[in-house]
Amino acid sequence: MQHPSLIAIDWGTSSFRLWAISGGGQVVSRTRNDNGMSKLKPGDYAHVLAAALTELGLAHTLPTIICGMAGSAQGWMEAPYVDTPSSLVD
Repeated sequence: MQHPSLIAIDWGTSSFRLWAISGGGQVVSRTRNDNGMSKLKPGDYAHVLAAALTELGLAHTLPTIICGMAGSAQGWMEAPYVDTPSSLVD
């Protein structure tokens, strides 16, 4: 079995989807649940993420990319839009 080197999460309004991805780009494990942003309170986000990582036996220190509503004003942490054109640093 390949070991994960990255965690990718799509955290939407109604669901949470997590994929553990190997260095070669293969999905090595995954989980999904109904813990979308609309069902959680701000103090719940870290717990939901930790529980999913623990469920799959994944290290909590793996690099993690989260997209979806987690970055909205109502999500875990707002990720504001960047004006274009922009550089990678922006």
